[in-house]
Amino acid sequence: RADGRVMVALFDKEEEFPRGTRRFGEMADAVRGAVTVVFRDVPPGRYAASLYHDLNRDERLDANLLGIPSEPYGFSRNARGKLAPPKFDDAAFTVADEPVNLVVQVK
Repeated sequence: RADGRVMVALFDKEEEFPRGTRRFGEMADAVRGAVTVVFRDVPPGRYAASLYHDLNRDERLDANLLGIPSEPYGFSRNARGKLAPPKFDDAAFTVADEPVNLVVQVK
């Protein structure tokens, strides 16, 4: 869908992922097809990303009464958890000196 925004957060601490204090955050207007979000000046290290399509632009991931997200979301490495968010290690990737390109499917 081409409405709303895509919100992306990078985490560098396992205990914060995916709902705690992010290290970096970026957003981009949603468009049909792929959305590109660029993070600049990210120091080398191990990170995991969480993202969601903020359909109504309220800057939060909406959920139903059971806490299940009602807006599309995803995680780096397309990690998925069973009845819970994935673990940091399942979504983690390494940033070094070269740019990192991630492709994440939101569902």
